[in-house]
Amino acid sequence: MKSELTIVIVARNAEATIARAVASVRASGEWPILLIDDCSDDETIKVSKEVGGEFLKVYKTKQSVGIGNARQTALDHLTTDFAIWLDADDEILPHRPAAMLGALKAGADLCFDDAILFDPATGGDKHLLPIPAFVKEPCGILRSYERNWIPALTGGFKTAFARSVGYDHSFPCVEDYDFLLRAIAADAEIRFVDSVGYRYAHSAQTASRNIELTQKFCKIALAKHDFSGLRKRLEDSKLPEGDRYFTLAQVADKLGDIQAWRAAVRDLGTTEGLIPPYDSPGAWLSAYLQATSALRAQEYAAAAQLLTPLVDNDPSADIYNNLGVALWHLGDHASAKQQWQKAVELMPMYLDATENLKMALSGTPQRVTEAPLRRAANRSSYLP
Repeated sequence: MKSELTIVIVARNAEATIARAVASVRASGEWPILLIDDCSDDETIKVSKEVGGEFLKVYKTKQSVGIGNARQTALDHLTTDFAIWLDADDEILPHRPAAMLGALKAGADLCFDDAILFDPATGGDKHLLPIPAFVKEPCGILRSYERNWIPALTGGFKTAFARSVGYDHSFPCVEDYDFLLRAIAADAEIRFVDSVGYRYAHSAQTASRNIELTQKFCKIALAKHDFSGLRKRLEDSKLPEGDRYFTLAQVADKLGDIQAWRAAVRDLGTTEGLIPPYDSPGAWLSAYLQATSALRAQEYAAAAQLLTPLVDNDPSADIYNNLGVALWHLGDHASAKQQWQKAVELMPMYLDATENLKMALSGTPQRVTEAPLRRAANRSSYLP
């Protein structure tokens, strides 16, 4: 019987991990596997064939120009109506293909599930990466324009729909985030499978951990979308008012639209209720964003004035860190270091505060956390 679904793996020089990925597919049933080899110069293909056997088919890209091109190559070679992505250093759990196929055949264009972060060195699980509940609420997926909230974008898809959206060949990273935003703009039917189906191996070497490159291409992805159109869609959506204005403020900030940012931040400050996953009111988030803007403009006294009440009433590691930067530039070095130490006490692996403490010994601390830290489980080392 011909399969309706293919497991797609994109790989480049993945000989150390590809056997584990392919073996996880083989353990889930007799699903066809499509491997797109992005010009590897190691034994990726050989190892894959040894594990995948007759179920594995390999295509090679003509040249390695980035993962966006490799994913598009996969779409060009798919022969089944449905498919699932699997990264070459990750694993799927046995029930995942069948569960996602069910969601796709029921009408989904795209589907996603929860993941588990695991240590590739030991193979041991670290912690659960659930899709936040607010994303699953009506129109919650629109919060994706603010930032990606889905821990593993390696989900299932309807082949015809994915081809209609396509991948940007020029993206060396966050190509999946760019695809998601354009899929949302195309009114994709997105569903969430209520199970943990993916094991995510994350390390400092992965492309998504190159923060500067990631931020650059996230901005490029957002710039493809008309801001006025997005604003109208958010206003017409079922999102709570505070969520709408916070998302608009974040997008306007990334796009450099100062006028739109100011309007969104002003409106955000007047909203009622707590905004997930920060569990903070609009006034708190509005002050945070205004303080970040002040720090960028080197208006350190204004930033300190905005941040001090937040520390007094609702302290958090990111507030401590940013207040420390303001105090340092105002000449109060002792108090600045105290703020960073408090931040590290709350989040021992908080990179910005840790780096600021190091720079305080020999340079000028300036690591500002521009957006509030996620209060949702994620791949970052901010969370234990």
